[in-house]
This record gives sequence, structure tokens and C-alpha cells, in this order.
Amino acid sequence: MEGIEDRIIKSLATLIASASFQSEFEDFFLKNALKFTDEQEHQLEYYAIYQRFQEMFDKRMEAFLQSENITEQEFGVRCQRAIKTDRKAEQYLEIVIASMDYDAFYSLMKAMRSRAAINQVAADTKANEDDEIDRDLDNDSNMTEGGGTKRMASTKRIRDSDDLTEESSESKDTLRSGSDAEDAKADSGKDEKKRVDDEGEEKAGEKESK
Repeated sequence: MEGIEDRIIKSLATLIASASFQSEFEDFFLKNALKFTDEQEHQLEYYAIYQRFQEMFDKRMEAFLQSENITEQEFGVRCQRAIKTDRKAEQYLEIVIASMDYDAFYSLMKAMRSRAAINQVAADTKANEDDEIDRDLDNDSNMTEGGGTKRMASTKRIRDSDDLTEESSESKDTLRSGSDAEDAKADSGKDEKKRVDDEGEEKAGEKESK
């Protein structure tokens, strides 16, 4: 904070430039800036946002004033003097002024709209890319599961076909066995008939000889 003459204002500038302070208030501005328009009639929501900003900033300032052992009134006098005489301090005091004056806060929020719009576009683009990646992963997963299902169905059809083939073979064997048994039975009957006939002829021959 080189060039800032007032010690208290210099300490304040150091606080405002700190990473924690910048992160907290920049996030607040960027989240709410797009709600502010150029319409002359201000919405009630604007003032509600301003009040939330005041509460955040007042907590920071209370801690700062206590650490510097200075009253709010004395700090206000120092700020007014620095704004008039110290151009380097002025840029750090802009947020202080915004906390004290609604119109200054409104102007600051409108100035932040362009950055907020860029951030919103970037966030939407990333969200769309993430959605596309998720859809691609889902499609890949579905294709893999579908292929597995098809393979399972194909395997089942092959197994069913093999079972039918085995059953058909078993049926053929059973029929073949039955047919062979019938043939054997028929042959046995023929042999028995031939034996009876032969015995009859032998007996007839014996009678004629006598």
C-alpha cells in the first residue's frame, strides 16, 4: 500500500486487499450483480441485498476498528480527508463508501454486472460440458450392459439348442432301441415257428416208416 499517507487508511487498504476479504465480498458482488438493472425504479430486492452487504461489511469494520483502537467517528473523519487528498487511498475506500451510501452501492453493483455475466457464461458452459460427459458415460455404460445382455441371450439360445439336440438324440436312441427289440422279438418268433415245423415233419416221417 505504498503512497497512502494515513496509517489507519493504509491498514484498512491492507485488509481490503487481503485474499479472505476479496474472496468474501467479490463472491457476494458476483452472485448478486446480475439482479441489478438500469431501470429507474429500484426494486425492493436491491435494498434487501444492500442490507445484507452492510451487515457483512459492518462485522469486518467492527473487528478492524477494535484492532486499531479507533472510534467509528474518528475513522469517518480520516476517510473523508483521505478521499479528498489521497488519490491512492480512494480506490480502497470505494467499498467503504458503498457500505455507507445506497446509491454508491447500486453503482458498484452495476459496474460488477459485466464480470458477473462473464462468470455466468463460463459456469453455464462448464455445466453443459459436464452434462455431455455424463451423457456419454451413460451411453457407454448402456451399450456395455446391452452387449452383455445380448451375449447372455445368445448363450442361452445356444444352450437351449444344445438341450434340444440332446433330447432329440435321446429320443432317437430310445426309438432305435425299441425298434431293435421288436426286430429281435420277431426273429425269435420266426425261429420258434421253424423249430415247431421241423419237429412236426420229423414225427410225420417216423410214422410213415413204421
